[in-house]
Amino acid sequence: MEFMTANAKRLFAFAVLAGFAVSCSSDPKVLTDRHVKRADQYLTENRFGDAIIEYRQALAYSPRAGDIHLKLANLYVKMDDLHDAYPEFLRAADAMPDNESAQLQAGNLLLMAGRFQDAKARARTALKKNPKSVPALVLLGNALAALKDVDSAIEVSQQAAQLEPERSGIYRNMGVFQLARGDVDLAERAFKHALEIDPKSVSAYLALAELYRTSGKTNQVEPMLRQALAVNPHHVMANQALAAYYIRSDRPRNAEPFLKAADEASKTVETGLALADYYLSVALRPQAVETLQHVLTLKDGFAPATTRLAAIEFSAGRKASGYKLIETVLSKDSKNVPALSAKTRFLLSEGRTDEALKVINVAAMAAPKEPEVFILLGKTHLARLDFDEAKTAFNQAAKLGPRTVEPQIELAKLHLQRGELGTAVEFVEQALETDPANIDAQLTLVRGLTAQAEFQRAKSVLKTLLAKAPNAVEVHNAVGALALATNDNSSAMAAWQHALTLDPDNADALSGVAAVLMAAKKNGEARTLIESRLAKQPNREGLLLLAGKVRLAMGDMKGAETALRHLVEIDPQNLQGYGLLGRIFVAQKRIPEAKRDYEAVIAQRPRSVPAFTMMGLLSEAENNIPKAMEWYSKAVQIDWRAASVAENNLAWLYAAKDTNLDVAVQLAESATAAMPTQAEFYDTLGWVYYKKQVSTLAIRSLKRAVDLDARNPVHQFHLGMAYAAEGQDKDARKTLQTALRISNDFEGAEEARRVMATLLY
Repeated sequence: MEFMTANAKRLFAFAVLAGFAVSCSSDPKVLTDRHVKRADQYLTENRFGDAIIEYRQALAYSPRAGDIHLKLANLYVKMDDLHDAYPEFLRAADAMPDNESAQLQAGNLLLMAGRFQDAKARARTALKKNPKSVPALVLLGNALAALKDVDSAIEVSQQAAQLEPERSGIYRNMGVFQLARGDVDLAERAFKHALEIDPKSVSAYLALAELYRTSGKTNQVEPMLRQALAVNPHHVMANQALAAYYIRSDRPRNAEPFLKAADEASKTVETGLALADYYLSVALRPQAVETLQHVLTLKDGFAPATTRLAAIEFSAGRKASGYKLIETVLSKDSKNVPALSAKTRFLLSEGRTDEALKVINVAAMAAPKEPEVFILLGKTHLARLDFDEAKTAFNQAAKLGPRTVEPQIELAKLHLQRGELGTAVEFVEQALETDPANIDAQLTLVRGLTAQAEFQRAKSVLKTLLAKAPNAVEVHNAVGALALATNDNSSAMAAWQHALTLDPDNADALSGVAAVLMAAKKNGEARTLIESRLAKQPNREGLLLLAGKVRLAMGDMKGAETALRHLVEIDPQNLQGYGLLGRIFVAQKRIPEAKRDYEAVIAQRPRSVPAFTMMGLLSEAENNIPKAMEWYSKAVQIDWRAASVAENNLAWLYAAKDTNLDVAVQLAESATAAMPTQAEFYDTLGWVYYKKQVSTLAIRSLKRAVDLDARNPVHQFHLGMAYAAEGQDKDARKTLQTALRISNDFEGAEEARRVMATLLY
């Protein structure tokens, strides 16, 4: 019996074939192979985007296919997309534990990402399969070194060298590890051996140049870098290294062709920014702007280039434009750390410290592991005189960036300011271990050594500095200060005069020369020097103060008075100006005459804050305290924002009388807010709190006064009294002893001795 017609059989056969086709098209292996084949073809045609899509579709059918993950990872590398390559290499390595290449590629990426323990594990996995794998030994050595196990890293590198003694890179690595261990001679030997094996190894030349730089053999740095460029004139790092060498050795103009060569060879955002930063450092602003305009056209160049253009605008006085450019960056990325940092610097330069703190705190939250952010946070706290917070921020920066020297330098300056000389020197010496050529660190060390009377060592440091930076004004100023401290006035004069040839308006140098001239009884020369500068800049506050002091020293009371009167008119907050004026009137017994003069000023200008303030000072000099308080109160009523001196003095008088202490707090708080670098104002505020028996707030303010002026015995005495009131006997004893060590007859010295006798520990 025939069960099917011929036509039915054909239909049945077609159905079977169709079913077979469907079953084939749903087979994961078949589909995987099909997509991989397409991807491979696209790869040969440089259609990278299409290739990625096909590899991804293949992985959808075979997610554990390590070879496909490896292909996709290598494609991302080819596209310079390490961000997406990274996870694909890891997946490939996880899927193919026996594949040495996959383990090594994953391990090297883990090393670059800072996951050193994971990189070590990948190297060990590869070595278990192939104990003689030199690339795996190299990876293991690098991971061990990164984990601070330098001895083991050297041992592993030696094993690799025994297996492949002609491999230059092994010896280069070994040199780096020896250098990390502090053995400069062995490191140099290793680098040189690497070059013997491969005389064209640019990286070995660079390593040797860095060794010579950090070990003080600076005369050998340039030849090494020149040899590196002879091998490869277009090598980006070699060009940048030679440019950096010229900049450090005070030959910045020599750096330009090498930074340009690096940028032309690379054409990246990084090399463009480096060139622009160089142009800014040598005051070639148009070239910097032109370079940044080009960087703007590059991928990922908008934010960094715009941030620098904003800084250029701001520094040129076009502040609104600078802020506007920064906001264009932050509108696209509200957590862009460089833009937030730039905005913080803008705000700090304008004294807007509260706003600056808010902005830099956003940056710190966005980048909690960036040392540069915490350095700026520390500087912001310093501007607010939050010294403890600044110290915390700088310590965090040092922890995050152990090779970054700026936190140690800032901490050294903080301790130096507090009079903690030993600690200051320790911090700056740590910085110099990392960067022996850092000028700021060396100058800070000189200041610390000078304060400790270690004059010979300070001279030695300065001698080296002068050889390296003969045209640095701050170095010559430091030479002058050290010479003056050792009573070598002729050397001090020579140093400051040379500083003035480099910068004719440098305030420190002018003050130094004037001081030496007056000490040598050459008051006329000192006056000529200052008056010549003052004729060109008649409203420069520092020159007016210097002119007042010089004229006073020459006995020209009228001339001194003229300069100082002008000073307090243009700067009604200048405490030194008021103090010197008061001394003139008292010394000349001209208080009644001076009062008549200032009453006449008030008649003509009834809202003159300086005039009312001077009337208060003159009344105090006559011991007419009620009248002094009345004058100070009027000054504050006229314009409290310009009457900080009057506010401070009035608060002090209230504290002295133990009256109106709540009002005194308000006055003193206002004065310190207006003049946050005036130690006397914080001393007043702290003493008012002490009188109010609020010891914790008293200690906080008095510590700031001591931080700003640690050599003032009264500030130390007041802080000691606050510590004693709080029951902190150890701190009280230490601070009161410091006060008496500075001076044994200041006002309050007897009370300091009496309180010390009552302390329990």
